[in-house]
Amino acid sequence: MPGWHAATNSLQDEGKIRMVGIVQEQHPDRAALFAQWQGLDWPILWDPFNLTGATAVPNVYAIDEHGVVRLVRPDPDSFEQD
Repeated sequence: MPGWHAATNSLQDEGKIRMVGIVQEQHPDRAALFAQWQGLDWPILWDPFNLTGATAVPNVYAIDEHGVVRLVRPDPDSFEQD
């Protein structure tokens, strides 16, 4: 997550993308602590029952403004070009 945070900071500042994280954690306080520990300043959603089916982290998806998944596991170094 910190890699993505650093790689997308300028895009976030320019309003080109919005970031959101989903944390599979039993307690919401732990999810908030994780975001604080990682230095994430985007919203963190809490998935205590693993409804997303995540088996590893991070899972990164690029979703357009219409809700269509455009990229799965995009490379942070070429994200803007992709």
